[in-house]
Amino acid sequence: MAELLKLPHELARYTFAKLERVDLKNIRLTCKTFGDIGAETLLPVIHVVFTKQSFERLRDVSLHRIFSLHVNEIVYEADRLDHYDDQEDWECDVFDPNYPSNLSPYVRVRLGLEPLGDLMRVRHVYSDEEVKSGWRKYKALHKEQLVSVFDFLR
Repeated sequence: MAELLKLPHELARYTFAKLERVDLKNIRLTCKTFGDIGAETLLPVIHVVFTKQSFERLRDVSLHRIFSLHVNEIVYEADRLDHYDDQEDWECDVFDPNYPSNLSPYVRVRLGLEPLGDLMRVRHVYSDEEVKSGWRKYKALHKEQLVSVFDFLR
């Protein structure tokens, strides 16, 4: 351990950047020096979507004494969920059976939807419970997006 602590800071940071996320979290727990160096590579980009939870996460990171110093990029995803009154309309848009055929042949091959030189239509069959779970998650996220700007500023 003592030899690792003698590594130049830049070399340790480069090495830590190559670690899997779970390993990086674990090495940060070994000592204060590795904790600080690991923090530099743990959270370089923050993705923010239009939900209260996402904005709260951004706020928490910006107030953190270590992580706030090492965020290099904030990506704001401005897309919002479409509104559906009932599950049947939602299912028609979400579970598009023609989706793979609308992709270019190159993309279909890269995604593993079509082997080289052989057309293969892929269709995932969802269980009733998976569909119900997806609908519940959609409704909760959509409701959260309907929160007024005033609620975000409180």
